[in-house]
Amino acid sequence: MKIAEASREQAEGIGSVTQAVTDMDSVVQQNAANAEESASAAEQMNAQAESMKEHLKELIILVRKDNKHNREDNGAGPDGIRKQKQKYLEGGASLPALTENLESV
Repeated sequence: MKIAEASREQAEGIGSVTQAVTDMDSVVQQNAANAEESASAAEQMNAQAESMKEHLKELIILVRKDNKHNREDNGAGPDGIRKQKQKYLEGGASLPALTENLESV
């Protein structure tokens, strides 16, 4: 009887170990799938970040061009400020317009 009982306990132990190995294999496979998904998502995010950087560079160039154009149109710079000052003294320009141009120089 003791041999049969020991054999049964051993079989139960082997069954438990087999189940644990099966469970661990399942977890490892799920972790591998998650790692692949994460790597793919990281690649996509990197591509999107690069695209955003390019768009941002273009936007900065456009804003700088627009600002330069606006400063020229608004009389920024030393010659423009002199003109703004003259207009102000003649009553044709506001003080804020003159001070804004001073800050841009």
